[in-house]
Amino acid sequence: MRRTARAGTLLFFLGFAAVGMIGTQVQAAAFEAVLTGYLGASAFLFLLCLGVLMISTFALICSSQHNGRYPGWFAGLVGGAIAGGTFCGSVGAGYIGLLQHSLFLSVLLPPGISLLWPFLSAKPQADRLN
Repeated sequence: MRRTARAGTLLFFLGFAAVGMIGTQVQAAAFEAVLTGYLGASAFLFLLCLGVLMISTFALICSSQHNGRYPGWFAGLVGGAIAGGTFCGSVGAGYIGLLQHSLFLSVLLPPGISLLWPFLSAKPQADRLN
């Protein structure tokens, strides 16, 4: 993995973590009125976000290595923020009752974006060995 690939992956991780963690904490605070409910929801959403973050970062690394397309630092940051936003959106939809399968979507959508993000954000590398 080259230096730009490591920077893009690290910034994907940080972008997802920032948007995902802050978003889930805000949602837990907005929808849980009782302190014990807030603490339970906050801990569950934190662990869920951490698990989805690891799966999404692994999916980005595998997709980038398989296809030879490595997003740069800015594309990595934006991709992480988009994946974190989809995670928060599906969790929020579950809170307000729009989707009955929001837990399923919150686990599947961010890794799906991670698998497709190298195709959307990076050019193929010319020095890739076949």
